[in-house]
Amino acid sequence: MFFPIFLGIFAISGITLIILTLAKRFELRKKRATFILKAISIGDERAKELQHKMLNLYAEGKDRIVFFVKKELPLKLKKFVGIVVSYLKARWESYFGNIRNSHLIRKEEGISEFFKNISEIEKGNGEIHDLGFIAEDSITPEPPKKERRKRTYKRRKKDDILV
Repeated sequence: MFFPIFLGIFAISGITLIILTLAKRFELRKKRATFILKAISIGDERAKELQHKMLNLYAEGKDRIVFFVKKELPLKLKKFVGIVVSYLKARWESYFGNIRNSHLIRKEEGISEFFKNISEIEKGNGEIHDLGFIAEDSITPEPPKKERRKRTYKRRKKDDILV
């Protein structure tokens, strides 16, 4: 089944080689280029031009992709993350409200004694070292410090030094 196809390809390539050989012999004898060899030369030049254009396109595309990945993509991602964070923050506040400065914290009966005293200290009504808001049980007395004996130095006599 495939044998006739292979035989046809083999015959075409053989005939092409014979034609090219005869064209080259004719060119060398007459000192004039033949149509077949001119067509091959023109095709070769066009193939080289096309290859050169493709290499330029590849280099420019590669540069653009590298620039996009290294420079533009981080900036675009940073902008996108900022937009997402602000959107999520807005959604969070729409569901739960702004917890800071909310009316629950400002209620006098809802705040513990600790927070009341802290606010008095911040207003200037109390002192920072005021321990009135700490339970008396949690304060442990400091252990007494041991006094160190002062060291005395005795001057040696020449006789005491061994030579």
